[in-house]
Amino acid sequence: MFLVFGKILLLLAAILIVCLWFTNAVENVGVRLKLGEQVVGSLLAAIGTALPETLLPIIAIFLAGTHAHGDPKTEIAIGSIIGAPFLLSTLAMFLLGLAVLVSYKKRQNLDLKVCHKHITKDLTYFLIALFVAVSATLFHQVQVKVGFAIVLVGIYATYFITTLKEGTDAEFEDAEDDVDKLYISSFSVAGYSLPSNLFWMCFQVFLSLAGIIVFAHEFILEIEKASHLMNVSPLILSLIIAPIATELPEKVNSWFWASSGKDGLALGNITGAMVFQSAIPCAVGVSLTPWNLDSHTIFCVILSILSAGILLFSLKVFKKVHAATLTFMGFLYLLYLVAIILF
Repeated sequence: MFLVFGKILLLLAAILIVCLWFTNAVENVGVRLKLGEQVVGSLLAAIGTALPETLLPIIAIFLAGTHAHGDPKTEIAIGSIIGAPFLLSTLAMFLLGLAVLVSYKKRQNLDLKVCHKHITKDLTYFLIALFVAVSATLFHQVQVKVGFAIVLVGIYATYFITTLKEGTDAEFEDAEDDVDKLYISSFSVAGYSLPSNLFWMCFQVFLSLAGIIVFAHEFILEIEKASHLMNVSPLILSLIIAPIATELPEKVNSWFWASSGKDGLALGNITGAMVFQSAIPCAVGVSLTPWNLDSHTIFCVILSILSAGILLFSLKVFKKVHAATLTFMGFLYLLYLVAIILF
């Protein structure tokens, strides 16, 4: 058992490292192409850091083969799909609020400096996509579920296009200060340092993506082994362990951005990933799995909706995002953990 969990920890570390490489690459691409803060935070960084939890269910689904209800790999896939937006809307929000509280002396303000219109749009798209995904559980015909999946992809495509347009229309001031130097350019071959140009940025993107796929595949196999050893449902294990691990880049990035006063990037990274997770992975789950959500997954969805609703209410009524509002989301995550233990 210790060997299995040791391997899981090593794989988590590997996933985190390659995901940070991916994020570093796509952010550098965003700066090189002179894209706006919204595009870098809510699209490039969000999609990049969302890849591990997106690839986990896809790989699990194809490993399952039969896609039958009750298959451990299928349950891991569904758990990862639903667990990702839940972790983002609760634990990631809590850590972001905590980062703001910790850096209060430097900031002198607990209100996040973000574009209210943009965050409101993110949350609205998130709630719409999540509603569509949950509604798909009411139907069992393959053709109907494929239709729901197409709608989910369409929702994200619309969000992507509108955000891209708004982001490129806005000025991204001091963008180079927000992004670390391209990691791969720190290496040298035969005394020749690799340049930080668009080619090597794209090379780093594909290199890290390949690493994510390989490590995600191994992670799925080890999660299944651990569930057998602990006699715990793979669904519950994937709802808790997999999303926490694969959401680490969003949490890490948002923490440092918030500590540096870059609230737009910090919150946009989380809300942008929420939109992506509620649309694209859910589209895969709806079309390629039985998509039968049990009480645990439904409770995850309810808490995700509640978290997004609270934040949206704060934006609409109080016209601000306060650190206390974000830290409250941690209570929703604890509520879920208590519910798993008791029920």
